Amino acid sequence: EAWLFAAAKMSRRIVGAAKTRDIESLPEGLREGAARGVLRVARAFARRAGQDSPIEAMAAIAGAELRAARTS
Repeated sequence: EAWLFAAAKMSRRIVGAAKTRDIESLPEGLREGAARGVLRVARAFARRAGQDSPIEAMAAIAGAELRAARTS
């Protein structure tokens, strides 16, 4: 359930009413990549819901997705 909970929290911070100031305060070009990256991580986590994986797996997935979505 941790995977799904994390995915829901991340998505809510981007598309819901609970937007985060750290992403909202970025310049537009960076904000787009950051928001896209968070949503990509959320989707990847949701796809793994129900799996029993160590925290290191979550960190590796998040790092890869964020790097893939980054903008300059």
